[in-house]
Amino acid sequence: MKVYISVDFEGVAGSTSWSSTNLGDLEHGPMAREMTLEAAAACRGALAAGATEIYIKDAHESGRNIVISGNIISNASSI
Repeated sequence: MKVYISVDFEGVAGSTSWSSTNLGDLEHGPMAREMTLEAAAACRGALAAGATEIYIKDAHESGRNIVISGNIISNASSI
């Protein structure tokens, strides 16, 4: 089963101001990390449900907000 996950800042837990969604803002880093962790949780859930391929779209502005590589989300492809 293939799974497509679209992630955007406005749906992330703890996002309470527009400024925190802007790349370069002081609050952006922690919010980007939370967005990455939430995407990773969605990937784990998809794998537990039988997913064989996972595609993640960072749908916020430039799409440079979550970290696909590394140990946090290593089982997904970025599109």
